[in-house]
Amino acid sequence: MSISEKGNPNALANAVSNLDLDTPEKPYLDSNELIINMGPQHPATHGVLRVILKLDGEKVLGTECVIGYLHRGVEKIAENRTYTMFNPYVDRMDYCAAVSNGLGYCEAVEKLMNVEAPARAQYIRVI
Repeated sequence: MSISEKGNPNALANAVSNLDLDTPEKPYLDSNELIINMGPQHPATHGVLRVILKLDGEKVLGTECVIGYLHRGVEKIAENRTYTMFNPYVDRMDYCAAVSNGLGYCEAVEKLMNVEAPARAQYIRVI
């Protein structure tokens, strides 16, 4: 973003968006167009997604999805933990897919340690 664009409220949105935010479309029911962010803090986005919305009243004129808002510094936390101490953090990284994250982490640690879980444990994991 250049110095001349700092006064433009849409400059940051234009930097990450492919939407044509500077070209207004014909107003719908005499309302104004509005460009808003939904997320990454919005409850519907679960902390991993930002959506730039171009609205005309309640009508959505365009959207731009920006992913990659999951980073919470867990890599740095993991540096000071053992494999078993870090296991609960994996479940909290993305609470929509907590079980699948935990499964992937456990399988990765097993491969790193060249250990195979008993058959019963492997069956219980997928239940």
